[in-house]
Amino acid sequence: MLSTVPGGAPSASPGLTSVALSGQIDPSTAQRSGVAYINGLERLNRLNRLNRLDRLNRLDRLNRPDRLNRLDRLNRLNRLDRLNRLDRLIRLNRLNRLSFCIVVYFDMGSNEERPLIGRREIADFPELGIFDLPVKIDTGAYNSSIHCREFKRRKDGILEVVFLDPHHPAYTGEVHEFSRYRQKSVRSSNGQAERRYMISTTISFAGRDFPLDMSLTDRGDMRFTVLVGRKFLKASRFLVDPLKKELLSPKKRRKKKKG
Repeated sequence: MLSTVPGGAPSASPGLTSVALSGQIDPSTAQRSGVAYINGLERLNRLNRLNRLDRLNRLDRLNRPDRLNRLDRLNRLNRLDRLNRLDRLIRLNRLNRLSFCIVVYFDMGSNEERPLIGRREIADFPELGIFDLPVKIDTGAYNSSIHCREFKRRKDGILEVVFLDPHHPAYTGEVHEFSRYRQKSVRSSNGQAERRYMISTTISFAGRDFPLDMSLTDRGDMRFTVLVGRKFLKASRFLVDPLKKELLSPKKRRKKKKG
């Protein structure tokens, strides 16, 4: 309470003046002011929290489209990756099925074991009277051929042939006649096309006879007088082992039996 003193100056009430002059504070008043101060701090903290939450919510709202876009991209990439994996698996499955079908087809095509033949063999030609003749197995040549220099066609259409030449150890000089023959254009190893006579005869490996079509040509400069091509190998179902030789030779078979 304020009171007016002479001269017009206000003055504090006697109770407050005594408290202020004595320097003492009422405990209840201090407690109230402390509680008010703490309440003010809590209000400020709450406001700060609300402001922070508001800011976070705003940022979240702003970032939501970006997050959704990222999630959409990730989902799309995952879907594409899954589709690519499925496509690869389907392709591999198709290839495996195709290879399985091919293997089954070839396995079903041959019920019996196919004989092996080396790059060089010893053969007999019983119809021509020629025996123990070294022959070359050549998968690079399609047709088979035999060395022959003396052959002519008679007026009656019969083809007379003398196989090999006098310098060959298996030469007999016998004249063979063929009523069934044909002519064919054959390209040699040097690339030149040549018109040759083709005859049909029998070749024998280790006592097994096989039909063989051969062309007549001069192989005097060659190491082997007889060349066996892949047409015969395919028809007779031979498997060629280029690392070995004389697998079907009677001499080799005798050595194996003795051993």
